[in-house]
Amino acid sequence: MGIFNSAGYNLTTLVIALLALAVGALGVWYARRALFPPKRRLAFYSLPPAPLLSGDAASAAGISVSHERQVLNDPHLVTISVENTGRHDVSSAQFDGGRPITIDLDSPIKAILKVSTTPHGGTYRHSVSGRSLSIGPDLLKVGSLLTVQALTEGRPAIEKLEDRATGHLLDVDLEFKDQHPANREFNRLARVWTLVGAVAGIASLIFVILTYVYAVSGASVSLSPDNGPAGTRVILSGGRAEKFAIVSAWIPEDSIAGSLLDVHSPGSDTSPRASGSSGAPSMEDTTDTRPKVFSLGQTQADEHGDFQLAFVVPQGLLKGPVEIDVSLRASGSTSYKYLVFHVR
Repeated sequence: MGIFNSAGYNLTTLVIALLALAVGALGVWYARRALFPPKRRLAFYSLPPAPLLSGDAASAAGISVSHERQVLNDPHLVTISVENTGRHDVSSAQFDGGRPITIDLDSPIKAILKVSTTPHGGTYRHSVSGRSLSIGPDLLKVGSLLTVQALTEGRPAIEKLEDRATGHLLDVDLEFKDQHPANREFNRLARVWTLVGAVAGIASLIFVILTYVYAVSGASVSLSPDNGPAGTRVILSGGRAEKFAIVSAWIPEDSIAGSLLDVHSPGSDTSPRASGSSGAPSMEDTTDTRPKVFSLGQTQADEHGDFQLAFVVPQGLLKGPVEIDVSLRASGSTSYKYLVFHVR
């Protein structure tokens, strides 16, 4: 577990956790929009206008297009779609004052060639006035796609539909897109993958947070056994310390019985001084002003941060809980742990 035992790793883990939090929140937001769209929303799309003639080549071949015996010089087909991407139907009641949605194509509209709704079928109320196409008021069910195909004289303007469409709708969000909607199977697949991505983001966030909590929680220290009479041999073991940390253990002043107070004077520092050894970094000799009146010994953690220290519970301790303090010194810093041994 030595990989978790450096301050630099802890800081890196914290940064990753914060980034994962941001990514997870963004994924949840997008998943919510994909799986739980607004109650009512209409999305507008348009295909690029398609010219029916190829200019001079068509004229040279004697090909022309006419409408009601009137020859069209530059005929185009334009297809506009409106999709109900919300969670509720958009009915005539949502059209304020019964006013339709009007789209200015900036070219004379000669005829409406097709008006249909899928997958529910049927036509949709519409009308034409000069360069303007009006649709509604009518019912467009959830998931329905309204398609209107018109014949125009000249290339129609379909760029920036939001500037060309006028809608008087109540409690309906309007969304304008440059591309025609993909098929419904792809839309469903996109929603599924959005949800999968959000779940994966949340899972990675939880993993990183747990890793960070594990990494910064410090060394783990335990006693075996944690109770017994005076003279019991005890193993103090631990892990997740910084590698090669100097581990010292002692019984503080307030846990010592009167017969042991003569061994070390109160307030004295009996913890051994650590020096560098082969293969381990040198430890700064930092004096600890905390009272240590009975030293239990000292050891050094290995490169993985694991350590063991054996000691004998001294005679003269009063029955009951006895506090055992542990210090871990490494990289110029010192951390402390507190354990309890119950004297029987």
